[in-house]
Amino acid sequence: MGLTGGPAHVVSGACRGGEDTPGVVIEEDMPEANDTKDVKDAKEAKECEGFEVEGIVKEILPGGMYRVELEGGPSVIAYVCGRMRKNYIRIVMGDRVRVAFSPYGPQRGRIVYRSR
Repeated sequence: MGLTGGPAHVVSGACRGGEDTPGVVIEEDMPEANDTKDVKDAKEAKECEGFEVEGIVKEILPGGMYRVELEGGPSVIAYVCGRMRKNYIRIVMGDRVRVAFSPYGPQRGRIVYRSR
């Protein structure tokens, strides 16, 4: 295998020292990947990703967690998504937020958007 994981050929005697020196590894062109399969997998993952619900932040908990009261009535514990954390978006009590839920466990959510 070559340096990038693809097939490689060893050419002996191509170094400056002649035939006594180890051969030089020459990489072959990598075969082009079939991107259509990756796109289909991404679409399927997007479809079963979960659902989003609007809510209001009622309490700020330690550890970057928030208690959010959803529009339907129940309250859940939610954390801030990485994109909001990266961009230093602050969340205070009373903010209207959009909470995304996983299809596997709807008891904890991820805050993905803060409305003004």
